[in-house]
Amino acid sequence: MVQVGDLRTVGLVALCLVACGDEATVLRVQLVIDGTPSPLDQVQRLRLIASGPPPMAPVKAEAPRGAEELTLPAIPLGPDRVIAVEGIDGDGIVTAHGQSAPFDLSADAPRTVKVPFSSCATTLYRDADGDAYGDGKLSKTACDGTLSGYVGNKGDCNESDPDAHPGQLEFFDQPTSGTQSFDFDCDGKETGEYPDLVDCRKEPPDCVGEGWEGSVPACGQIGTFVPCDKGSCNPAPQGSPKTQRCR
Repeated sequence: MVQVGDLRTVGLVALCLVACGDEATVLRVQLVIDGTPSPLDQVQRLRLIASGPPPMAPVKAEAPRGAEELTLPAIPLGPDRVIAVEGIDGDGIVTAHGQSAPFDLSADAPRTVKVPFSSCATTLYRDADGDAYGDGKLSKTACDGTLSGYVGNKGDCNESDPDAHPGQLEFFDQPTSGTQSFDFDCDGKETGEYPDLVDCRKEPPDCVGEGWEGSVPACGQIGTFVPCDKGSCNPAPQGSPKTQRCR
């Protein structure tokens, strides 16, 4: 049986691990909390895992954070035993963990095992639209580094449109869904594909340049787009309607 203290507290949290049987070995497992905010803040359940070299099979038990006891099969005596503790959040994700140093479990072994306990280092971000970039305001830590619906990249400015994400190189003639913005690359501004009025210049042996006639249309609006006449290197006498695409 495992006696579990009230784990809503922070600091040193004591667990009592009791291997059942007439010759039970009693261990006091002490979680040494590391980190601010406390790794226990998101934890709803704790999982204990006792392991050792073959032929020992891992012995596991799990309990709500506020539980007072749970049953754990006997831990066989022997060398190089390890106690691991995993903290599980409300979604069933392991968000914090710790593991003791190997110790010998014998009749005269020390009865207190310290387990450094901290949040996992991998932070993942909610990616609702599947574009491989997540919302920096919606994050979780996941000890195995993977979590369905979450990614390691943050900075997405629109989680309802997979075309809107940092690093977008394409231009679009319709605004994003959800925010109705033309900021598809999430740089905080709307950048037109063709931002300038027509400007023809000679760069021998060629004439280069093109652009808008009269005024530069806003994103998604139609304007008159004019190429340069290669012979005179002046704006062509007649342009054509074109939609200003942006990102």
